[in-house]
Amino acid sequence: MHGQREDAETGDLATWYQRNGRHHIPWREGATRWQALVGEIMATQTQIGRAVAHWTQFTNLYPTPEACAAAGQDEILAAWGRLGYPRRGRDLHRSAIKITRDGWPEHLDDLPGVGPWIAAAVEAQSSHAPTFALDVNIRRVAERWLGRRGSDMELVQIRDAFNELDGKHQLLAAIDVGALICTKREPSCNRCPIADRCATKGVLESEHGARRQAPYRDSDRKIRGDLLQTLRETGKTETSAWPERVVAGLRTDALIDVDGGTITLHTGRNPHERRVQP
Repeated sequence: MHGQREDAETGDLATWYQRNGRHHIPWREGATRWQALVGEIMATQTQIGRAVAHWTQFTNLYPTPEACAAAGQDEILAAWGRLGYPRRGRDLHRSAIKITRDGWPEHLDDLPGVGPWIAAAVEAQSSHAPTFALDVNIRRVAERWLGRRGSDMELVQIRDAFNELDGKHQLLAAIDVGALICTKREPSCNRCPIADRCATKGVLESEHGARRQAPYRDSDRKIRGDLLQTLRETGKTETSAWPERVVAGLRTDALIDVDGGTITLHTGRNPHERRVQP
């Protein structure tokens, strides 16, 4: 289980995954398609512990896409809380409306805010399907395993390193190796279950000196989060209290409405009322 120290020999993938895979993630086993979709959207660019806590609360409130679609976007953003990247909540609400109206699409990446990774992860976890895709963690594992940068077609060869597992576990083990072992700055190569075939056994030369994200405390992301939190707590605020660029950005993202000098959360009950850049 997650948090246990590995005692499997390097190269013993099945044993490593059984003992150390993140099996505690609740939408990995027995989840509906909707529950898996909510989980994967929440986990994007977010620490998994925070995503799990929010997922439990959110799916209790909105256990089906129909329940989510029946709410206003302002209610969904209120439930989203301070999970971050609120456009994900907006897109989840729009996906719920589309699913309720048209049914689940044949290709999940036809849903708002859903790309190939989320589509593959949802199908894997909700139906045990042997789907595979690249996210930022698996891409990093694949590049180090190959020993170079590469195209998606080349990097997806990393699946070969996990083919002793079946169904969804190929994808889930790959993401767990990336999250727990082949980490961005300090990979634990001596504990890696696929190290015997890895070309790099460390970080690529091209990874050195990569630009780090600006500190959150000084960023517009922090101000956006504070503004939305104020709206969740009080229902409204004044434009004069916030930087104009932040207010403009949130309007463009269809997360807020501005009437005169008053800001409120966008209800989103008519998702076609304005054209929004994703």
